[in-house]
Amino acid sequence: MWMSNDLSQYFTNRILRDGTPIRIRAIRSDDKQLLARHFDGLGSDSRNNRFFGIRNELTENELRYFTEPDFFRHVALVATVVGGEGVPDTIVSDGRYVALEECRSAAELGLSVVDDYQRRGIGGLMLECLIGIARYQHVSRLEASVLASNRGVLSFLQRRGFRSAGTSSGVTRMGLSVEDDDQGSCRALEDAPLEMRLAGQAEVMQDADTNRQRRIYLRDRGWMGDVACHGD
Repeated sequence: MWMSNDLSQYFTNRILRDGTPIRIRAIRSDDKQLLARHFDGLGSDSRNNRFFGIRNELTENELRYFTEPDFFRHVALVATVVGGEGVPDTIVSDGRYVALEECRSAAELGLSVVDDYQRRGIGGLMLECLIGIARYQHVSRLEASVLASNRGVLSFLQRRGFRSAGTSSGVTRMGLSVEDDDQGSCRALEDAPLEMRLAGQAEVMQDADTNRQRRIYLRDRGWMGDVACHGD
């Protein structure tokens, strides 16, 4: 694993349980097309779980937001599989956290894994990398909102140390004390299908005076079959 003070240069190479090599790295601004293809690799159930509703594609604003984090309040990683000669890499997982407006030492977690790569351990690897970076950045708590009906995701998060803070309107709030967690070292976890939604949809609110993005919510969303927060 390599990490500098500039988290935008972060990367680590890993081998999945089936022998597939992947690279987990910081997302880049030129990943927009690859991320759009990643979204295409999510089945209808996965999209519904992830966004708590039907989504056909990511908008240009969402792609810009997701691929241009500041790596301070908003940290985003992708897991890629190297393509063959003349074939671009493929993003098979996307994971991120965004600091909460009301408490900068806490952050909302999101994670997804494309259907074809679920249940191979990617989600666990992504989650551990995010936990490790959160500790490095002195984030004290990671939170996630999971559909109460997604028993698989809830079970996976509980095994990973997340605890429920209650359920409201069919959504269970889960939280992990990063300071108390002793496994955030970017190692593989046991397999678990899981997926979390990015912001329910990455809701961008524009300030009328400055016409700038003011707040984007990142919500953990449904279970899809592979990792915590959506994809293992």
